[in-house]
Order: sequence, then C-alpha cells, then structure tokens
Amino acid sequence: MEKLKKAFRMALLKEMSDTKTKKYILNTVIKRLGHFPEYKSPDETVQKCMSHIFEVVDKQLNDSDGYSNREKFLNQKLIKMQVQKGYIKKYIMTAANTYCTAKQVKCNPGRKAIYDKEGNLITKEKKRGPASRVIDGQDKLAWMVSSDSIGLSNISDDLVLETEKLLKEVAPK
Repeated sequence: MEKLKKAFRMALLKEMSDTKTKKYILNTVIKRLGHFPEYKSPDETVQKCMSHIFEVVDKQLNDSDGYSNREKFLNQKLIKMQVQKGYIKKYIMTAANTYCTAKQVKCNPGRKAIYDKEGNLITKEKKRGPASRVIDGQDKLAWMVSSDSIGLSNISDDLVLETEKLLKEVAPK
C-alpha cells in the first residue's frame, strides 16, 4: 500500500511538472478566475492551485486510516492509477476545475432570479460570495473576522461603539 501511495505522489509530481499540464491549469485559471479582481496574477493563482492539489492528495493519502469510506476511496484511486492510462492527468484536470469552482463561489457577485413572461424560472438566484460582499462594503463586519490582530488588547471604546452601531443596523427587526 505504501508503495502505491508513493507511486501516486511521484506520478502526480511528474504530471504537474509537465508543461502541457501547467498550460492547461493556467488556461483554466485565466478562463474561470481571470475576471475576478482577487486573482489578478494568473501565475500566482496557478501555483496556489497546484500546491492545493498536492495538499489535498497528501491529506487523502495520509488521513485515510480509521474510516472505511476514505479507505475505499483511496483504494479506488490507487487502482485507477494503475489500470487507467492518463488517470493522473484527468485527476489534475478535475482538481484544477474544482479549485476554480470553489474560488468562483467565494467571489461570486450574485444575481437575481430571472423569469420569462409566463413566470417560468429561467435563471436561479445566486447568493453573493463572501469575498464580493467585503469588496463592495456589503459585509461591514467581515474585517473583524478576517483580521489577524483581534484580541482584547486591540479593542478600543470606539471600536466597541462602532461594532454595536453596525450590529443594530443589521439586526432583524
């Protein structure tokens, strides 16, 4: 089993270093995330995507003990790697698309539901993602959650009053 895990990691590393694979990930990132202001640098986003894929694989290979479903999934993955030619490449493509989808959901600007003349739903409503709410100021308290310097020593009376005022504004009536 350990040999298969090591072989999977090595095959993943080899495929990730391939220029065609990198180009595919870059094109996917540009196409799916290029219009979001949070992802201005495609090369940096590609590196983050690749490192995320490695992290996920390491976690899946290392943390499968104790859960039969995880073990079954891991075994299927290792068997497919041996049996299916190009499985690693397909795995990377799927992982890159999944990464981009997660980032799109986070940055989604939202949309209203669209109905035709008869009242049939054409396009479902989408909620705004947390990143887009922070950018346009809709999520006024997000700075408190994302701040690294939250602590009792950093809280002033002005901050408490400002937070109390914002909470009263957003509280249901």
